[in-house]
Amino acid sequence: RRSRGLGDVYKRQVLFQQAADLGDALLLPCSMAMDLLEITDENLDPGFGPATGLTKFLMDAEGGQLLTF
Repeated sequence: RRSRGLGDVYKRQVLFQQAADLGDALLLPCSMAMDLLEITDENLDPGFGPATGLTKFLMDAEGGQLLTF
């Protein structure tokens, strides 16, 4: 089986936009990581949702499908 080159990989913006168009997909940056790395909302790609803490994320996501990375 031949490995695929980077030319075959969709850009993440395209994939997440398709997911958002099909349902209720959101990219939520971790507020703690943002604080530690001194990242502000202005530094984020406009495709991101609001910065969210872990507890709020888990409560909001209860019963839903989660993908974390």
